[in-house]
Amino acid sequence: MTPSSLAVLRDLLTQRYDDLKRRLTWRLGSVELASDALHDTWLRLDDRKDALGPVANPLAYLMRMATNVALDRIERDR
Repeated sequence: MTPSSLAVLRDLLTQRYDDLKRRLTWRLGSVELASDALHDTWLRLDDRKDALGPVANPLAYLMRMATNVALDRIERDR
């Protein structure tokens, strides 16, 4: 991910946090899980900053990333 992509994703996550949380809560059925997934998404952005190129749809990327984080957590807890 290019530094500018990282900045765009971080800015978008910060600016649209409430909307992302609402959408994740609806999708996952848990406010707590949605919050945790967004927090982990923020942390994982740093882990991936060198691995990916430009992101075509940053909002969709964040939603997919947060959803995958939550689904991984659900699976791990089983």
